[in-house]
Amino acid sequence: MIQKGLIQSNKKKEDYKSVYYSLTDAGTELAYMHHHLHQKVIERYEELLHKFDGAELTTICFMSEWTDQIKNTDMLE
Repeated sequence: MIQKGLIQSNKKKEDYKSVYYSLTDAGTELAYMHHHLHQKVIERYEELLHKFDGAELTTICFMSEWTDQIKNTDMLE
């Protein structure tokens, strides 16, 4: 990330052993964009989930768990 110009390393005058890292302007911009995109994904998931009632969500969760169980089961046992 240092080579990409997203973070920079610094040392304090009184403590040369420790290295402190901070975002550059480009790193701050990238972090903002990542946060913004993350928020959009959350909003889309919430919109999708609000389309279902409690019984439908229960069925979806059951089907998901059942699918996971089938995938993780060795059918030869």
